[in-house]
Amino acid sequence: MQTEYSTERPSHHVDREILLEPEGPISISHFTHVLKSYRSVILLSLACVVLAYLIVAVAVYLFSPIQRVTSQPFRLDFEGAGKGEYPNRTKFNIADIINGPILARAWKDNRLGDFVGFGEFSRAVYVLESNPQYDLLAAEYQSKLADSRLSPIDRERLQKEFEMKTASIAKNEYSINLDRRGSLHSIPEPLARKVLLDVLNDWADFAVNQQHVIAYQVSVLSPDVVKPSTIEQNDPVAAIEVLRAKTNRVISNINKIEQLPGATLARTADDHQSLEEVKIRIDDIMRFRLEPLLAIVLHTPSLIPDRAGTIRFLESQLAYDQRQLEATQRLADSARDAMAVYEQRQSLEVTTTGENAAKGEQAKANEGVTPQLSDTFLDRLMSLAGRANDAEYRQGLVDIYRKALGETIPLKQAVAYDTQVLEEFRKPAAAATGLDRAAVQAQIDQTRSEVAQLITKMNDLFQVVSRNMTPSTQLFTLTGPPSTRTLRTVSPQRLALYGLLVLLLSIPAVIIVALLHNRVREEDAAGEYLRHERAAAS
Repeated sequence: MQTEYSTERPSHHVDREILLEPEGPISISHFTHVLKSYRSVILLSLACVVLAYLIVAVAVYLFSPIQRVTSQPFRLDFEGAGKGEYPNRTKFNIADIINGPILARAWKDNRLGDFVGFGEFSRAVYVLESNPQYDLLAAEYQSKLADSRLSPIDRERLQKEFEMKTASIAKNEYSINLDRRGSLHSIPEPLARKVLLDVLNDWADFAVNQQHVIAYQVSVLSPDVVKPSTIEQNDPVAAIEVLRAKTNRVISNINKIEQLPGATLARTADDHQSLEEVKIRIDDIMRFRLEPLLAIVLHTPSLIPDRAGTIRFLESQLAYDQRQLEATQRLADSARDAMAVYEQRQSLEVTTTGENAAKGEQAKANEGVTPQLSDTFLDRLMSLAGRANDAEYRQGLVDIYRKALGETIPLKQAVAYDTQVLEEFRKPAAAATGLDRAAVQAQIDQTRSEVAQLITKMNDLFQVVSRNMTPSTQLFTLTGPPSTRTLRTVSPQRLALYGLLVLLLSIPAVIIVALLHNRVREEDAAGEYLRHERAAAS
């Protein structure tokens, strides 16, 4: 039995029971026809939803709180910046750039108190690492590690490869930023950029002039080292010996400074003298003034008030230098013995490994099957793992031995010199030279004054070397112009995602409303048809 629907007035001959019979199963074609008839309404409704959301999203984006950040990119150019060290080997932390005294100075010099308090300003300045090479490398290996087909071995290999490449990238590029929220929003743009540059300049000035970070870690002697002591004023032999020992220390100090980069090219500002010239003048003072004067004093009894005391002084100096030489030789011998014991142990391990290898080959020939993890394999694996540490340990022993041997050379010279002076002093006195104690003391004082002047020049040359190593203007380099970016609490990307979500939720909602509206229309049409039937029957 079929039921026919028509837009015309229902026929009075249609059986009433047809309208009252229960509904059949849902028809897909019926829904399709309904959606076709409502397609214009559905599209118009979705367009209205999109338009309404765009209006709301634009309003939310425009009226959302904003944050302005002014940035100045820079690069640290001093040696050791990537390892967290200043050129003088002291620890460096990027937070040193924005410490309290430096920010206070920039805040005061730029009169930022008219805009914001110091506490809020200090919290608004921060430094971030900015390294495009590292970002590209991280993105590359992140895509590689995202592959689900990687085995654990391949994944570990990629991670180690990433760590090795990361270690080769210089970590010395940063950006200093000023968060201009709240009261800082009123700071003019040119002033904000100037403040960031002033912070960097104030830090460089503080690091160079207060912390002396560009100076090498070399203990440089001062002119006060040659000031006379009590024993030098009473005994001319002791005065000459002590002054000679101090002069030797000055020469040793010059040798350390000459090993610094660019030290041989440094010149003083007034007379353009070099370290080599200063060392030659000091050596001339020792060779042509102190030693001849000592020889004269030793053979002139009238110049020595206490001959027995002078002998005891010379003997004590000889004993001291002998003890120093013996201690240094023992240090060299201990390093040599340690190397010998270590090499003997290494030879024993190699022999044991060879025997194990031979046993493994014999077992392979007897059994015909070689296990994957044998004692020989483990021994070789442990040997390979410890080879790098062994080389470092041996190199340390060699350095200790070489340094100890080098220190024995001047000590042997000192012992030989003390022995010679003591023997010369014990020889019979020669004829009078015509010098009195006052003349000898005057020559000693003049020599001491010249050595002090040369020590001053050595200090000046060391400052020149330190400044040439890393000038204060090259602690950092600006890698780009300052820029200001505006950040909002609501990003356009998030608003777009929310819009897509609203659109996806609106599509089924509009379809459901259209189907409900069609259902209501059908029920109204059926009710009207029943009313006409009742009216016709009555």
